[in-house]
Amino acid sequence: MARTDARPALARGPSGCRYWRFVRISHAGIVALGAIAAIGWPVSGRAQGPRATGEVAQQGPTATVDSTSIGRTNRGRLEGGVLLPPSASLRWRNEVATTRWGTRELVALVEDAAEHVSRTLPGAQLVVGDLSRQGGGRFRPHRSHRNGRDVDIAFYMLDAQGRPAYAPRFVRFRGDGSERGGTRRFDDARNWELVARLLTSPAAHVQWIFVSRPLEERLLAEGRRRGSSSELLARAAAVLDQPSRGGRHDDHFHVRIYCAADDRPRCIDEPPFHPWVAAGPTPPASRSAVARSRPARRPRRDRAT
Repeated sequence: MARTDARPALARGPSGCRYWRFVRISHAGIVALGAIAAIGWPVSGRAQGPRATGEVAQQGPTATVDSTSIGRTNRGRLEGGVLLPPSASLRWRNEVATTRWGTRELVALVEDAAEHVSRTLPGAQLVVGDLSRQGGGRFRPHRSHRNGRDVDIAFYMLDAQGRPAYAPRFVRFRGDGSERGGTRRFDDARNWELVARLLTSPAAHVQWIFVSRPLEERLLAEGRRRGSSSELLARAAAVLDQPSRGGRHDDHFHVRIYCAADDRPRCIDEPPFHPWVAAGPTPPASRSAVARSRPARRPRRDRAT
């Protein structure tokens, strides 16, 4: 049973008078509220980007934080998860801090890609959805996102006047770049710059960028139009993919990275292993290594408790 603590909360009585009462908050809830407070994100109200003063919340240098991705993306957990903070070039899709945790490498990759696009084509922020929970594990509606190596990223998009646009949800696009049921447009230039940087950043090796097939073709056409190298276009063609399960991904990118070298063999990669990834495939994990990666089973409890 999850540990809970009593905390005072301000409530309002029938007459409108305010009074203090005690509520029970789970330990996980306290951790999440602490993470929100640490980065200055509002606990209530509409989702926001960086604070109005221009101050950028910082967790500390990402490179100094240790993390370990354990198991597979669809059956694993995360030790030492790193929080991805909002910044001048990056915002969260909503206020939920509990699913903004990843490995050190994934967080560094997303930050690097967001900053690259902001420098190259200024004026827009990257909008990021779910990564993993702080300790990993399953959470709905995802099959993966369990060990800090997956991240959902909204498409850069433009409004009818050609200005960067944002939405509190992922927005679906057709292959011609038009929004399904709306007037916004797929931002070809920024989305290609994002893909190109994800594939060339030194922060991590990307295995997959899941996206719908019509948008994949649109992105590759933009890369050719912008004069990208044949090597980069070949990498993009191999990594961009519409998955056979899990939705069309016509409303966001789902990015997955390979295990970091120092996370192996507890971290387990699945094929394919792209030839340009110098680290190569993950060595097969021994039964004992996999067993050590799994948390101890808790005794079964009656559902009523």
